[in-house]
Amino acid sequence: MKTTKLLFLMILSLCSVTLQGQVKLDFDFNDRGQLVTDDHYGIFYEEINHAGDGGLYAELVRNRSFEEDMNSPICWTGIGNTDIALTSQHMLNTIQQRALRVNIKSANGGVRNEGYWGVNVVSGRTYTLSFWLRAEDNYDGTITAELQSNAGRRIGSTAIPVSATREWQKLTATITATGDDPRGYLALRGSAKGVICLDVVSLFPPTFKNRPNGCRQDLAQMLADLHPRFVRFPGGCYIEGFYGDGQTNRFEWKKSVGPIEERPGHLNRNWGYKVTDGLGYHECLQLAEDLGAHSLFVVNMGIGHEWKVDENDIDPFIQEALDAIEYARGSATDTFYGRMRAANGHPEPFDLKYLEIGNEQEFMLNRDDYMRRYMQFYRAIKTRWPDLHLIADSYYFDNVTEPVELKDEHYYDTPDFFISQYARYDNQSKSSTRIYVGEYAVTKDCGWWGNLNAAIGEAVFMQGCENNSEAVTMMSYAPIFTHEENYVWHPDMIRFNSSLSYGTPSYYVQRMFSNNVGRQNIRWTETGNDPSLRASRGAIGLGTWATSATFTGLTVTATDTTFEAQQLVPADWTTQNGTWALSGNTFRQTNNTATNVTCLLNRLLGNTNLDMTVHATKNGGSEGFLVIFDYKDAQNYAWLNLGGWGNTKHAVEQCKNGTKTTLAEKGGTLATNRDYVIRVLKEGQRVRCYLDGELIIDTTLRSY
Repeated sequence: MKTTKLLFLMILSLCSVTLQGQVKLDFDFNDRGQLVTDDHYGIFYEEINHAGDGGLYAELVRNRSFEEDMNSPICWTGIGNTDIALTSQHMLNTIQQRALRVNIKSANGGVRNEGYWGVNVVSGRTYTLSFWLRAEDNYDGTITAELQSNAGRRIGSTAIPVSATREWQKLTATITATGDDPRGYLALRGSAKGVICLDVVSLFPPTFKNRPNGCRQDLAQMLADLHPRFVRFPGGCYIEGFYGDGQTNRFEWKKSVGPIEERPGHLNRNWGYKVTDGLGYHECLQLAEDLGAHSLFVVNMGIGHEWKVDENDIDPFIQEALDAIEYARGSATDTFYGRMRAANGHPEPFDLKYLEIGNEQEFMLNRDDYMRRYMQFYRAIKTRWPDLHLIADSYYFDNVTEPVELKDEHYYDTPDFFISQYARYDNQSKSSTRIYVGEYAVTKDCGWWGNLNAAIGEAVFMQGCENNSEAVTMMSYAPIFTHEENYVWHPDMIRFNSSLSYGTPSYYVQRMFSNNVGRQNIRWTETGNDPSLRASRGAIGLGTWATSATFTGLTVTATDTTFEAQQLVPADWTTQNGTWALSGNTFRQTNNTATNVTCLLNRLLGNTNLDMTVHATKNGGSEGFLVIFDYKDAQNYAWLNLGGWGNTKHAVEQCKNGTKTTLAEKGGTLATNRDYVIRVLKEGQRVRCYLDGELIIDTTLRSY
């Protein structure tokens, strides 16, 4: 039995549909499945590939605070008779570390900024300019702000009267463009000679929902068209940071709120560029609200790339998380951070519904280490905010005993892998921890920017998850954005430059699914399309991975034969890797460290139906057994992997054309010196695997 969305057109059809006279689908409208969850589809925003600075964040001036490089005013050049240099003298505030000293030697000299690979100038569009200025001596005259074409031609300007002293002052103006150029410039020219200093030079076009310090309209609208139910932010690896120069370089939300001149920004070492933190915590909460979505904030648990705080010293990180929750949800009159939010322009609480504790910590911590940290956060947060939904980011453990509502799983692989995962959650216990597939995308075998094959693979996986929405309650594709001029990850579902944007096929699959979510699944059965009707032949075998083992009592019943291992001789088998000793019905492999160790039967069996049983004992090593079936050649086979992944789980894996994917898995370990009874039962493409009589995996093979 399978499940699918209850679509309107199905209601109009008969309860039995025949396709091409052969494949028959039977729908039982009285046998309803689970409801599809309200928050099933969302989006995941991370500052990667200039997704924010130079992208979604609408700021057009690059290096606006002159601190992207502390030794050189990159992206700025002098124009006319002008010398420019960075200065650290008499700064705007304690946050700003550099300003630009502009020595205008004659009238009409000044500076210009190239933006993020061009300032997009659009005729008729009005831009909002602001900057801070002081003079080394008095400076009286005008500063003319210009929008320029790439060739330096003026295509919009405004004159700003200036009477400057040694004290900083903020100047603002608007400029309406009179021409077009996606690779334009912003220029500031002085009417008289003199020495001035500039800091925090900012230029914004009209923004999404007209938010100050807001988002680029076309990119935000593409997000709005997805109708996401939640927004996960700000990472990803970005939340962890990457240690260097004595800094963790992680995202810290308190440094990303308030006036932009009070935000220091930080080095995004994970993805290779300095960020302004202009699109900060407040702006992400505001964006989620503007999209009609819940907020899902990811917090750091005291660990990142190449740095880690002892689990007994993570109280400051817990407090940082509590303060972030208070900023989003706290009273504007009775809480410190609620008042801060109100002062920043949002008196009412934001809709922060989810909080994720850490990101991909399974690469840095084992299960127990992670859960000890998680539980410290859990107890502190639930005491103050019991209705906030908490997400554990580690996905490599099953049978969770701790109070984990959701666990986050990430997948990046080939189209074939995602197609193979259609039934991944068919056997997920309805009483177990729910799944949030927080990051997934086809990243292999899909060209450079993604293609239709990638989108189809993702769509098959998404439908399988939706079919099992009682287990998989939330999903979000990753990453969203890539700037075509500067990126470190591909593909992504939205590509853009300074003026243009478009969605890949993956974007349109996401939009199709999120805009057409059914409310309930119905049961259906299929006949006439059984892959087992086609001839199937394959070899069988046994194997190990970083383990020594003894196999006995092998019996095989195939479509065209039944035999026990003692009926064969060693010459009937071919071994690869390891150290094998074959004697009658005993197969002994004594190498503890060799991987991909196999002993294969030298002939193919008719295995449309196959029943294979063997006793196995682990003698030593770190992992477990392989029971091989449906073996065509070294590039095409299937096996049951018991005690894999460091002896943490069991899985059925299938290799097709050299690409191996996991079809289904279950947490579990193997003990040393214990006799296990293993059975693999294959009926057509359906495979059921038993360990000591217990069904542990029930899955379906893909056709080769």
